[in-house]
Amino acid sequence: MILLLLGVQLAFASWSIVGKVTLGVVPPFALTWLRLLGGALFFGLFALKTGRPLLPPRQERREIVGLSLSGLVINQLCFTVGLARTSAVETTLLVATIPVFAVLYAVLSGRDRVSLRLVLGIGCALAGVSLVALRHGPTTASAHTSHLLGNILILANSASYAVYLVRARPVFARHGAFTVLSWIFTVAALCVAPLGLLSLCSAGSHFGARIWCAIAYVVLVPTLFAYGANAWALARASSTLVAAFIYLQPGIAVILAVSLGDKLALWLGVTPPHERFTLRTLLGLVAILLGVAITTRRSPASNARTVGK
Repeated sequence: MILLLLGVQLAFASWSIVGKVTLGVVPPFALTWLRLLGGALFFGLFALKTGRPLLPPRQERREIVGLSLSGLVINQLCFTVGLARTSAVETTLLVATIPVFAVLYAVLSGRDRVSLRLVLGIGCALAGVSLVALRHGPTTASAHTSHLLGNILILANSASYAVYLVRARPVFARHGAFTVLSWIFTVAALCVAPLGLLSLCSAGSHFGARIWCAIAYVVLVPTLFAYGANAWALARASSTLVAAFIYLQPGIAVILAVSLGDKLALWLGVTPPHERFTLRTLLGLVAILLGVAITTRRSPASNARTVGK
């Protein structure tokens, strides 16, 4: 389980870097739809081969649509459009707020109670977010506004995925991870198809073989493997444990971005992103992770109950 969750974080972290570079050529809606289409086909074929139902039970359909919207449609569109406007390093640091949003959603939905620990943790994480998201990087006003909008979209992606993490676990436990993924990816692919197809048709003729290789990687690793492995883990472990592994994602992403980002861009023939990791970024990372640690810290009794699930 531990090695699998580590692999998931490596896959998700690589998506920020490979996605950032690929978005230099591939429009956000086209790349999002290709990811969703790949997931719908793969998990749909799995369900067909194993004899699993292709349609969810009637009583689960509203929940399946909700999971598709929060975990894929809103999540992926906000992430891809936001990543195109901001840096891969900042994207991954802001994604680290997912556990905070997961706990906050648990409070708002009555699954948890407000406490001083929760308030302090969220406050600390928000301070870190401010350091990362509100930095004055771009030189022009329009570029700064676009950059800030990108960071806001990444935060919206984190909030949406947090809702998915909390709500998906019981559904995965009832019907099986890959079966549920086949349902939610199909719904998501249909929702994004009009915009995705239009965007792909207008830009697809300019894609070279290397761009298609990058797209294939995005579909296979950060999509099929990451979502499949994460869903399998969610069906067998608590959503808090799965979300906590996001601690590792920023460090992995920073290393990949600084060491491989420019090289990958040159290989694909696009403008290098020139990722930077500054003192302000480091302070923001420390504050965010400290906020996540405080927010998600559980009592011994609570931890015992989680392990037993």
